[in-house]
This record gives sequence, C-alpha cells and structure tokens, in this order.
Amino acid sequence: MKKTNLFAILVAILVAGTYYFEFYKSQKDEEAKAEQNKVVRFVPEQINKVQVENAKGKVVLQRSTEGWSITEPLEDWADPQFADDFVNGLGTEVSKEVASEGDAVQWAVYGLDKGFNKVTFMNQKGESQIISVSEKKNFEGNSFLRRDVENKVLIGTSQWLMRSQAGVMEFRDKRLFRGKIGSVEEISLKNQKDQLKFAMKNTKWVSVDKPEIKLDQNKVREILSSLNEMQASDFVKSIPAGTKDMATLSLKLKDKNWSAKLSQSKDKAIFAQVSEPAFVLQMQPGQADRFFDMTLMSLR
Repeated sequence: MKKTNLFAILVAILVAGTYYFEFYKSQKDEEAKAEQNKVVRFVPEQINKVQVENAKGKVVLQRSTEGWSITEPLEDWADPQFADDFVNGLGTEVSKEVASEGDAVQWAVYGLDKGFNKVTFMNQKGESQIISVSEKKNFEGNSFLRRDVENKVLIGTSQWLMRSQAGVMEFRDKRLFRGKIGSVEEISLKNQKDQLKFAMKNTKWVSVDKPEIKLDQNKVREILSSLNEMQASDFVKSIPAGTKDMATLSLKLKDKNWSAKLSQSKDKAIFAQVSEPAFVLQMQPGQADRFFDMTLMSLR
C-alpha cells in the first residue's frame, strides 16, 4: 500500500473519530443541560406522593403497588391515567429560561406573592419539592414558577398552570365499572324491552335462556369494555326525585357480584346507583342510554 493511501486512511479515521467524539459530547452536553433545567429534580418513577393546592382546595395523591389513590379530601381510587399523566408530564418538564433572580425579585410582578397554586412532589426517600405556579402568564402564554424558596422565577410551559388547577373531581376515578372485565363470568341486563342473561361457556358468550341463538361475540364484549370506558360527570348523594328506572346491569365475577341501576330524569340526565363501590353517579351524556333499549336480537 502506498504511503499516500495509508495517510489518507489515517486522516479519514481521525476525522471520523473527531466528528463522533464532538457529536457524542454535544449530545451529552444537551442531556446534561436538559437535566439541569428540569423543574422537578425527582425522577417521575420515584415520586410516590403528590399534593395539589389551589382555589378548589387541597388534593393529596398516594402511590402504592396497586396504583394511585386519593387520601385527601376524601378516600377513593384515583384515575390511573390522569394521575400518571400528571406526574410524568410535570415530572419531565424543563424550564425554558429564568425570568428574574436574586434578592430583589419582585414576586408580585409574577403573581408569586399570593394567590398562586402549589404542587408538592414527594419521593420514596421522604424528600419533597414544592413548585409554586402563578396564575399569571408571560406574553407567550407560559407559566411563572418558583421552586421551593429559591430566589428565582422560572418560566415553564402552560402545562403547569393547567395541571395545577385540577381539583379532586379531575383526579377521581370516574369509571362506571372499576373491576377487571376478564373476571366477568355472567352478564345480566333488564330494561323495559327485554331481560337478558349471558354466560361464558367454552370461551364464548351464550344466552342462558336461549342458547340456540348465536350471539355476535364482539357486541357482547363491547358491553363489558364500554362499562370500563363510561365516565361519571359528577358524584351525587342520591338519585333525584322524579327519575324513571330505565335499566339494571348485573355482573357475576369470579370473586364478587356487581350491579348498576340506571335511571333518567325528566331533563334526560342519567344516574347510576352502583353497588361496589357504593356510589351514585351522574353519567356523562350519550353513554349509558345504550342499555335502555338493548335486546337479545340486537346482539345477534
């Protein structure tokens, strides 16, 4: 091999190595900068408790091996998707820039002197971090933040204000049926048009009273999946007077039974009296009324 060719190869290797090193270093620098600019110093997976304080009141969430639950102002399951999105979303937020810092920060200018929201994150080590979130925004619609008692005003995305305004209703598990649909062995439905009962036999749903009728398996499975998807718009103390009973749903699971009595008011609002947990729910419109006129023939 000629010396010129060898020299060219060595130069090419050197250039490639230098480029790779600079690229790798630049990438690492960006990662380090992003980590340094993170608003919350904890890793989201290590956060096991969150406290949100705003004009709606105080909400406390606790994470266990079974998932997220609400411990204040009441005790109930938390919406798992909402709670995870809240922690993972804010836990990975990066501060865009510093609006002001030092002993002379005018907190009132940024809405961080009073009337601000607070989100407290706690990790498995018992450490905590408080993020104060102003109701004011900058001209780009971004949030003004303060971490703990630092003399520094951080600028974060609008996610901070939106999420820090959440109340207990937003965090609460609002599903009509909170169980596992894979554990359901029998489905019963009674409405003004029909009375149905299905059982799982040999991996297929069959009508208990009329087994000769072949059911559309997808339609029956859709009943179960819809129960997990139906959401309440509110929790109420009791079903209002004057409502009309429209349907009763019952499920037999491997370890328990579950039922929901559906009724409708004169203004078409739908309520569900659920057996477990024992709640009365006002349902979101356009969901539960599908059970009012469901018949065996409609599931063929």
